[in-house]
Amino acid sequence: MNIFIVLLLALNFEGLFNKCEFDSILKLNPKTAYDSLIYLRSATLLERWDVITPIIEKVNPDSVNPSYLPYLLQYLVNSPYDGDGTAFFNHALKIYEGTTDYIMYMLGLYYLKNNQIDSTIPLLFKLRVMNNYLFYDLARETVSRLIQYKEYDTFLSLKNKLNLHGRYFQYAYIISRKGKGMPYLPLLYNFLRRYPKSPYAQVLVKDLQRFVPEFIPSLYYARRYRDVIRIYEKYRVKNDQLLILYLKSLFRSRKYKKFTKVLKKNFERIKESDDSELFLMAGIAFMRLGKPDKALSMFFQGSKSDDIKSITEFFYRLFENPKLDKKWRKTLLLYKNEFNSFYLNFYSGLYFLVKGDTINALHFLKNALSMAEEPVERIKATYYIAKLDSSVKITDSLYLTYYNARSGAIKINKHANLLLLFNNAYDGYPLPQNAELFRWKLLLMLGGLKVVRREVRDNPRYMLIVAKMAENEGLISESIFYAVRLLPYVRDVSDSVGLPLEYLKMYFPMHYLPKIEQYSARFGFDPLLFMALTREESWFNNKAISPAGAIGLCQLMPYTAKKLAKDSIDVSTTSLFNPDVNIRLGSYYFTALMDSLGSVVLALSGYNAGPKRAKRWFKVLNNIDDLDIFIEFVPITETRGYIKRILRTRRIYGKMVEMGTMP
Repeated sequence: MNIFIVLLLALNFEGLFNKCEFDSILKLNPKTAYDSLIYLRSATLLERWDVITPIIEKVNPDSVNPSYLPYLLQYLVNSPYDGDGTAFFNHALKIYEGTTDYIMYMLGLYYLKNNQIDSTIPLLFKLRVMNNYLFYDLARETVSRLIQYKEYDTFLSLKNKLNLHGRYFQYAYIISRKGKGMPYLPLLYNFLRRYPKSPYAQVLVKDLQRFVPEFIPSLYYARRYRDVIRIYEKYRVKNDQLLILYLKSLFRSRKYKKFTKVLKKNFERIKESDDSELFLMAGIAFMRLGKPDKALSMFFQGSKSDDIKSITEFFYRLFENPKLDKKWRKTLLLYKNEFNSFYLNFYSGLYFLVKGDTINALHFLKNALSMAEEPVERIKATYYIAKLDSSVKITDSLYLTYYNARSGAIKINKHANLLLLFNNAYDGYPLPQNAELFRWKLLLMLGGLKVVRREVRDNPRYMLIVAKMAENEGLISESIFYAVRLLPYVRDVSDSVGLPLEYLKMYFPMHYLPKIEQYSARFGFDPLLFMALTREESWFNNKAISPAGAIGLCQLMPYTAKKLAKDSIDVSTTSLFNPDVNIRLGSYYFTALMDSLGSVVLALSGYNAGPKRAKRWFKVLNNIDDLDIFIEFVPITETRGYIKRILRTRRIYGKMVEMGTMP
């Protein structure tokens, strides 16, 4: 017998589940009802509907084990199965009275999946009086199908009977009237005026039949920059906000000469604007036209708003352009006592630190500290002042809070009982009743995570209990969600005794460490660093899909995954939900980045923003030896925060391992 299979058989189903070995569980044959439950739960987490199909075809809907039923319902809603599953929902409605609303909602989704819209509509009328949130969600899904199939009469009738309102239903109303040949332009024009940034406006803007200045915002947010330019110039608009959108459209269209000419002519009109993006664009435009003095002026104007995006871009450009750098150093010293911006002082201090001018670096950093209004600002300034002053020791607490002030890097208490602490400190908050506990457990099993979140709200006792429930279901990301929301309450009760290790394990779970260690041994990377990366990418949600299409624990793009897998793995959305496949390919990708870029910081930059950008940043910032300062000058805010959080999490994982915490 294969050694791997022998090892699997030596472990029980529950032990494998607690280590998130879902795929391994599906290779075994369950012998008991409890093993079968874990088997179904694992298949649902992986969306391995193929292994549930034989089960659902054998069981009697009226006698199915109640513990199995929630996973079978998820299968019916989400799988390609086209058999009749209505009896399973009817059975659930009989035995699960506490979740009637959500089961009706799931039944509605099941009908929609099978194009049975007529069966869904009666459920809407029932849900309207039971759960308004689920009613609107199902109504939206139903209307989406009606519009897709051009069932405009049905929608118009439904809209009146159910009093459907809101942006989406207004959008659908306009589409329906247009589809039926009814007057719709006045409604469309009103919608574009009220909601120019809406994604629905970006769809409707193509139906514009008259182009006038009032529609410039809608056209701009729909990226119709040439139309914005044409309309503005035709009507010679005098509105300052429309002027700003016109200028931005010129920049987006790469008409830099015209952009700078119009900017100069109208500078008095817009110089008091707090739109730092416009001044950032102006700085870049002047740079690309070879006018560093003008670029400097624009960057400085934008940075007055203390917008970190503008300031970091600005300083990055200084390192990129030595001529501008020399002039800016003189300007900084000329106005060194006049900056009233925390971030302008802070980055000026770092800039002089890189240049080796410790006196001026300390001056600006102390100015920044005196202007800090938020805890994170005070921490950032103090951290670098400590680097300049050898008498100030950079403690773990300062290091961790520098990388993420919210982590609350206080001492860890191995023996503190979190539940006991909460019961003592928050006895004013009600405890959940048995009926609530039963409902939440069922909702988690049924996939009703958003409904649970709405019902738990901000009650710390509720959040703590549901976090534990979610972890038992293998919903690690949901447990982290509640841990993050619980942080202020936990810090409130643990400042004197230390952060409970039990809570840290919830905030920074270690379930996937054994699997990550397998691949770290093969590829030679730090397993705790990669676990920190995985936590940052997906919060350990194996079914996470980003808006850009990245999938799974390590958030791999399908194209990248196929390239990494070559022909050794059949890459699909379902296979990338498999932790083993995702971690294997993610490990390989991270190792390749480490090999090609040469450092942890650059590899993390490349993982988040792409290797080409990371290489470009290194080329510009390669004279910065201090990695902390290098990170601060990474010009993309998202990537900068991403790197800091991973480095923070890596150190916390290290402390947890030192204390003997293992999955």
